[in-house]
Amino acid sequence: GLAFGATEAIVYSISYAAGHASERIGYGDYLLVQLLRLISLPFLHGVWTGISSYFLGLSAINPSARRVVILCGLVGVAVLHGLYNTFADGWGGFIFAMLSLGIFIGYVRDEATSIRAVSIKTDANEVDSVVCPP
Repeated sequence: GLAFGATEAIVYSISYAAGHASERIGYGDYLLVQLLRLISLPFLHGVWTGISSYFLGLSAINPSARRVVILCGLVGVAVLHGLYNTFADGWGGFIFAMLSLGIFIGYVRDEATSIRAVSIKTDANEVDSVVCPP
């Protein structure tokens, strides 16, 4: 996700540079968009990869619903990405970026809670081999 996001950011940078060169984009807007895209795209692609990976993990523990779970994860991430791209030039892009980040954090927290529930102490001196984040 990160490498693709960086590549996409570079492609957008070239497009914005052409817009700036033809004076369709002012210098201030050009600089702002460049910085925001170069920082946000690799990060957001990592977030979207994490969300889809969560669904891949769910499909592994729910074999009877594997295809549906994977499809839901991929469609959900594709929709988030598409909405971000559609509204990236305004506040809508920021809103969908924050929504994506919130969903990712929610899934990470849910996974950590699930792991803690599984790794219950089996003996006063023993702990299961699962290591959980604090």
